[in-house]
Amino acid sequence: MIIKIENDKPAILRKNVVPDVIFNRFDILYGTNFDLYKISGSDVEHYIPVHRRWSKLYLGMYMMDIDEVLARDFIDFCFRRYKFTFKIEVKHCQTRIDNIAPGPHWHINLPSSIEEFDKTLSNKTRYNTKWYPKKIIKDFGTYEIRRVPAEELTQEIVDTFHAFKKDRYNTDHSTISPAEYVLKSHITEAYVLYLPETIGAILFLSCTKNNAFLENITYNPEFASYSLGSVLYHHTIKKLISSGMKNLFLLGGNLEYKKRFNGQETTTYTGASYRKRPSFLVALRGFLNIFNDNNRDTP
Repeated sequence: MIIKIENDKPAILRKNVVPDVIFNRFDILYGTNFDLYKISGSDVEHYIPVHRRWSKLYLGMYMMDIDEVLARDFIDFCFRRYKFTFKIEVKHCQTRIDNIAPGPHWHINLPSSIEEFDKTLSNKTRYNTKWYPKKIIKDFGTYEIRRVPAEELTQEIVDTFHAFKKDRYNTDHSTISPAEYVLKSHITEAYVLYLPETIGAILFLSCTKNNAFLENITYNPEFASYSLGSVLYHHTIKKLISSGMKNLFLLGGNLEYKKRFNGQETTTYTGASYRKRPSFLVALRGFLNIFNDNNRDTP
């Protein structure tokens, strides 16, 4: 059964979406510019937000494990309901859709206590969480990690973050204001590791209800041997546990840090389902959409 929610969409989405994470929170991503559907099978129901942009639809099905037949029925419904839709995109859905290739997704289940979390780490990882902070103190005298709410994010932090990224990955360093970065990346807070005379590492989070998404993390490449990023990462996880968070979502890929602190791998599907045998008008709109969407951000 598919039911369209007509009233109080943001409030109903906030109350019912599972998991409650930024990629499913279309009320944050798009304000009121989305539709909301409740789809249900024999004994389960899902609330799925839908955002339309030109001839594309984006479905908020991030990390949802939906019956494959139910998911297929909903996508077919969307093609019928939204006449000029050329393709429907999903991000890290646990349900196989069409011929989308599978890929890894990483997250960390956060227990109720820091002690419980640390006990599950490998001997090497647990040793390093103590050894590297001691090494930093021995060589630098001290260090400090501060939580910075989004509204207190400074230009220095944002500029330093981009400078570290440029040094490590040779990416373009373009100046962006803290307000612009918060709005673009939906940051709710940052954790910053300070050495006596410089910033050592920066981590950005997007938190919703009892889940957090690690939006980005980087460190000063000059001090790579001190594992500043790992020290900051472990500290942040402990703070999330203390605040009652249940999951830390890390997206896909195979970067080593995503596995280090009990990262759990899930097979997910990210990609698009295309309308079969589109009409001339739908095909034309889909072709034009390529040009119209070139410089637009996607969720």
